Amino acid sequence: MLSNLFLMLRHGPTKLNQADEYRGWSNGPDAELNNDGLWAAREAASFLNTYKTPIKRIMCSDLNRAMHTAAIVGTILNVPRIDVDDRLRPLNVGDLAGKKKVEHPIDAYLENKNKRFPNGETVNEFEERQHEVADELIAEIQRDELLPGELLIVAHVSNVMYWHNMQSGLIHEDYLQESTDLIMPGGIVIVTDDAVLPILKWNPEAFDIDIAKEDEGKE
Repeated sequence: MLSNLFLMLRHGPTKLNQADEYRGWSNGPDAELNNDGLWAAREAASFLNTYKTPIKRIMCSDLNRAMHTAAIVGTILNVPRIDVDDRLRPLNVGDLAGKKKVEHPIDAYLENKNKRFPNGETVNEFEERQHEVADELIAEIQRDELLPGELLIVAHVSNVMYWHNMQSGLIHEDYLQESTDLIMPGGIVIVTDDAVLPILKWNPEAFDIDIAKEDEGKE
């Protein structure tokens, strides 16, 4: 039975992240890692350097923010192989990239997975891309070509949420709702055969945890 399959790292902060604006397939200056994003990549590498299984391979989205994150982590950890795969791009929200989330809700597109974002894609198309990657990775692991825990995928929050939905057996309609993201920018999860477990920069709002009350209980 498969256990730990691989790790996933969400790229670090960009100007669009910090402005609470959609990123989508944007690859412009506002979607590049900012200083916080560069620091987050180094922080993730430092964390992974203490992980029990050394990273032997990195796969990443072909968008600059993911490739830059992967390059930093790969250099620090001396990872011998980095593969760039455009199927690991996030959900393409088309014309909504760069626009405020609060001003442009996307519930209609998430509830109807065949509804296309203007000049973008449908949720079904996004999920089909992820299914292809998932099938290939599982096959590699089953053939012992890829040992569990040796792979790090550097991608985007919608990729993380896809795996969360698949491994947990849940059906969520909120891939891009920040209040339910499992991890913050620069966060890491372990993908197992039946769950996605945050291990760095988990989002307390995704678990209905009141940090203030938790802190009070520690005093």
